[in-house]
Amino acid sequence: MVYAQWLNAMQGAVIDTQTEQKNILTAAGMQPNPAQHNQLAAAIKGLIAQARQENEKRSLLRKNNGVDIPDKAAFVANLELKNTVEQAQNALDKRTSGTVVNGSLQITHLVNVGDSDSGLIANGKGSSALYANNIRTGKWDTQRLHWVQDLEVGGKLTASGGATFGKAVSLSGGGHLTNILHFYGRGQSGNETRSGECRYYPYPGNPMSTEFYGANVVGSYYEHRLIINRGGGNIKWFVFNDDGSAYAIL
Repeated sequence: MVYAQWLNAMQGAVIDTQTEQKNILTAAGMQPNPAQHNQLAAAIKGLIAQARQENEKRSLLRKNNGVDIPDKAAFVANLELKNTVEQAQNALDKRTSGTVVNGSLQITHLVNVGDSDSGLIANGKGSSALYANNIRTGKWDTQRLHWVQDLEVGGKLTASGGATFGKAVSLSGGGHLTNILHFYGRGQSGNETRSGECRYYPYPGNPMSTEFYGANVVGSYYEHRLIINRGGGNIKWFVFNDDGSAYAIL
């Protein structure tokens, strides 16, 4: 015997199942079709595909290698790598042999050029020294540029504020002066103190010369001397005294 209560329960279960299946079709954007018997499977596959697409939109995929990161700057900052990235951006580019520097470059101690004992070395606050093979060739600070070894200038040397030379000045390749040339005294052995000497050698490697200088003769007077040396001990002296007199030693 079949009771009405059981039939009602069975009918309710069928209605509930049909309602759930219709909801799946509706969520998948499909309409029930009595002639099609795989609608439920197709709807479920479609919903799974939609969920996968939505998940991909919100997730990072390994195959994209970080291209799908929406805000890369924020990502780097969250990894606490912002300072590292900025230092790398301002670093010397080895691909261009380190010749390109964007921004300032600060080196607190030394720059080696060629080997470990040649280059620029900090010489205290506000002072730098230039070394070659562990020999200091020059330095500069806020007051001056001091060159210890020989200084060769291939072009024109202009000293707008004046020039002071502590030793002899040689113009081996020729030259000219357009203003005043000052010669300052230097100590000599014997009974005189000479001013700076002016010597002219017309032939390289030859003892012939013309020399001119002033001398303070101790305890007596001041005089100018012109000396012509023809070599081989042939020397002529011309002396001009401060009292206007002059004489020659032939």
